[in-house]
Amino acid sequence: MSGLASAFRPGGGDFGRLEPGFANPVHDAQACFRAILDALAHPGRIVEVPKALAGSPRAALDAAAISIALTLCDIGTPVWLDEASALLADYLTFHCGAPFVTIPEARFAFIGDPAVLPPLDGFALGTDEYPERSATLVIKVSGLMAGSGVLLRGPGIRDDSCPP
Repeated sequence: MSGLASAFRPGGGDFGRLEPGFANPVHDAQACFRAILDALAHPGRIVEVPKALAGSPRAALDAAAISIALTLCDIGTPVWLDEASALLADYLTFHCGAPFVTIPEARFAFIGDPAVLPPLDGFALGTDEYPERSATLVIKVSGLMAGSGVLLRGPGIRDDSCPP
């Protein structure tokens, strides 16, 4: 969806037809932020993201992914959407003010169709000195099950382990 950055013009959408964001923006964003922190602090742990959206935007992404966008993205957060998630462009512009960019410039990428996931090396990797300059990918999956046999290893994971 590299064309979104150039084709989409903030303010050009019909914002009157957009679904509302969080029912209680402050409380719901705080609850979602806490769930995201818990997930990041425990790699491999399955965490339920509160789904407190007042409406249900029509997009390939589910309520959890949209809640993550509403919680973590703002006017200073470059976002990339895959083709399946492109319907969220007006929604995210209105609720977050997030600018849309190409893959290498993105700090967040939302992927509604993992079957056409672009090569991961195209996204910003960050560096040892500036890990925060990497892209965070939010990828829709059909489901997760604890103990599914996936082996996790790397930074933040004490031993090779299968998630509980």
